[in-house]
Formats: sequence, C-alpha cells, structure tokens
Amino acid sequence: MVKHGIPEAFFERLTDIVGHSLFSEVKKTFVERPTTFRINTLKSPDHLTTGSPNHFITESLIESGFKLRQVAWYKDAFILLNKSKREITETEVYKNGQIYIQSLASMIPPLAFDPQPGERVLDL
Repeated sequence: MVKHGIPEAFFERLTDIVGHSLFSEVKKTFVERPTTFRINTLKSPDHLTTGSPNHFITESLIESGFKLRQVAWYKDAFILLNKSKREITETEVYKNGQIYIQSLASMIPPLAFDPQPGERVLDL
C-alpha cells in the first residue's frame, strides 16, 4: 500500500528505526512539506542598496495576503503559511527572480560549506 506517495513498508521501517514515540513527528517531515523560499539577494532592492534583509520583498508578499514565517537560522529564508506554491509562483517577486522556491534542506549546504569567490561547487 502507498500513502502520500510513499510505500507503507518505508513507514514501517521508519517506525523500527525511530520508535513509536517519535514516529509521528518524523513522519511529518515526509508528508507535510511546507512551501519555503529564500530571497535572491543579488536581485533584492534593499540588499543591493543597504546590505540588509529585504523588507521590500516580504512586505510586497504580505500586502498580497501571504503569511510568512522567517526561518530562525537563515535570515533570507521564509516559510509560506497560508497559500500554495502555485500562488507564490504567480507573484511579481517570483517572476522577477527575486525569490527562489527551495526546500529548507537544500538551503543548508551553502551555509555550511561557505563557498568563496573562485571556488567551484558541484551540486548533485
């Protein structure tokens, strides 16, 4: 049987690994994936002029009815709380490349590795 696009055998094995007490919390990470995005600081007006987090982009989204929560460990990353991924892709800030829709897990490597100018990075 398949639930949420994931085989039931996977969830059974996951229960064996993490135990029944943690299973429901861990399962959420597989089936309840919020839409997350980060600001493209190369195209954000505030960042280009002040070097600060981009309030223009977040305010634009909030004024359009989007509810956001800033990610505590990444000042330019946000969790979309009330609308769909499709709805955010219809905004001007998305169409202009001022935000990237990206999972939180995908935001971690650049922060951890801190690539410097001139270095080459292979993203697989």
